[in-house]
Amino acid sequence: MKLRMLLRIFFSLVLYCSLLVTSFLSFSISSYSYNFYNKIIGGIVVPSSQWKSAVALTDTRTGKMFCSGTLLTKELVVTAAHCLKSESFKNEEERIKYIRVYTGNGVEGGEFVGQYRVKIARFHEKYCIYDNAWADIAILVLENPVSREISDTDLPPILSDLEEMANNLIVGRSVKLVGFGERNFINLADFNDNRGGDTDNIRSNNKALSGIKYEVTVPIKYVSDKELIWDGSYSRGHYYGDSGGPVYIKLTNNTWKLVAIISRGYISTMEGIDILLANHICWIQKNSGILIPNIRNNCL
Repeated sequence: MKLRMLLRIFFSLVLYCSLLVTSFLSFSISSYSYNFYNKIIGGIVVPSSQWKSAVALTDTRTGKMFCSGTLLTKELVVTAAHCLKSESFKNEEERIKYIRVYTGNGVEGGEFVGQYRVKIARFHEKYCIYDNAWADIAILVLENPVSREISDTDLPPILSDLEEMANNLIVGRSVKLVGFGERNFINLADFNDNRGGDTDNIRSNNKALSGIKYEVTVPIKYVSDKELIWDGSYSRGHYYGDSGGPVYIKLTNNTWKLVAIISRGYISTMEGIDILLANHICWIQKNSGILIPNIRNNCL
């Protein structure tokens, strides 16, 4: 009787431990692939007259671009929190000192420095890669407005009206992603083979194919209350360097609006996950001190 009870306890413990291991592996794989899938794949070059609100973030220390961004006004840029909350910058003082915002169509190879200094460089205080990825948003306020080459009409308004969102953010509807990131996809097999080593070896060719503003159209897979998820199974999407770039949608009345910013993706499920801007309007305005035009409920 005692032996039977001991065996039952033993097998219960084995089952429990196996479940823990499975959960850990799933978590590790998902977290490891985070930010690995952040570039424009399968897209085309953006004509110089289009999508001027898509900008690049550059670092004066390296002389290179490291993320994309999106102009909301001529002085206000929104980008991904993980672009600013990184080991590259110890604090906001360093972000202000070294980050420059670039407007234009880019340079192949990504070796360029932006024209505009920043005076505020702040990420969402609730952002965490594991628990609060929905807060993957940050702001940059420029010292001086962008040039006359970019007018207010070049800055599509944010899609924030609830009725418009319900009518347009539907499964199968297309959205347009724009960014300056790498343009060669590293397949999952190559990624797994190099998991324990230096992934820069398999990305060496990719780095040369970056720094040019590209666009691509992808279908919506589903929409949550905070994020937009699109289907990347057609070898199209975003990759390294595109984080913070704009996600546009063409409404049923044929006007374009800014719906989200590029955040992250998962190779294993071929999904891209981007941050809906409508949920962050108050946070953006309060932390930047700038009113966003064409918004019904200003929060300052």
